[in-house]
Amino acid sequence: DRQTLDEQFGSGATLSVNKAGVVWPWIGDVCRIAMRAFGVFANVNLYVTKQGVDVAVPPHNDRQDVFILQLSGSKQWTLYPPAVP
Repeated sequence: DRQTLDEQFGSGATLSVNKAGVVWPWIGDVCRIAMRAFGVFANVNLYVTKQGVDVAVPPHNDRQDVFILQLSGSKQWTLYPPAVP
């Protein structure tokens, strides 16, 4: 509910939706278009963080290539070399 979301955001929480194309069909459509265009698997994870929060997700390495699209605000991104598997 809205009150819970407001409380969580107020405490610095991040809303994360993995596989957002399952939740919103139009995002799934975008993934399928990208898969056809590039010939690779595509997925969308969505993160919403309140302005002023420095870290939404702790530093980590992803096993796959990642394309980041930031739609609003500003952020200092730090990129690290891949971890040795």
